[in-house]
Amino acid sequence: MPEAAIPIAIFALILSVVAFSMAMTVVAERSGTRLTRLERRVESMAERMGMPPDPAQVPSPGVLSLLEQGKKIAAVKLYQQENGVDIAEAKDAVDEFERARAQA
Repeated sequence: MPEAAIPIAIFALILSVVAFSMAMTVVAERSGTRLTRLERRVESMAERMGMPPDPAQVPSPGVLSLLEQGKKIAAVKLYQQENGVDIAEAKDAVDEFERARAQA
């Protein structure tokens, strides 16, 4: 291969890797959204069938204690650590716990 072609080949390889990475990011985002929708459907069906809730949907004593102390951010972080979810999902769960407590 001529020396002038080497930089072009390297550039093409880098461009291919970047394009592939971008494509995989889009696929992952779409898969995550679809997975979330499917999880909601399964939860809804389980609720209608009277099945017990997912353990991750029941707050731990630590999360409840933090909420009772008014430490919502700490409760979200603890829920995230305990359940291995992202911060948005943890916040949604803690918000739901608060709503359920307010209704009780």
